[in-house]
Amino acid sequence: MEFTKVTTDPVFSISGVVLGGCMAVVSFRWVNAGLFQSEAWSSGVQLAKMVGWNCPREHQALTTDNLIYPAGAYACACVVGQNISWRTNVDITVPASSWHEGQLLFPVTRAS
Repeated sequence: MEFTKVTTDPVFSISGVVLGGCMAVVSFRWVNAGLFQSEAWSSGVQLAKMVGWNCPREHQALTTDNLIYPAGAYACACVVGQNISWRTNVDITVPASSWHEGQLLFPVTRAS
């Protein structure tokens, strides 16, 4: 499985595999270079695009990171179409050099 890096942050890695031609497993690790404001349920930070594959509907999964969230808050990895992104469910300031790790399992079809 191939990806095109979208984020400009220098510390980013992503890998994935397509299982049986219909399911994908994707894992990423990302360190944001600068401080930024994450808006609740926005389209998030675009990290990468899948090459040759498409997710027919949105999927998300919780991520692990070193942020301190208010009660009930969290971040998730998201896939929509060919785009892999990171977003939060609350407005939060993300300090520079925060690390984030995510894994996604989702159905795929060949991109046209």
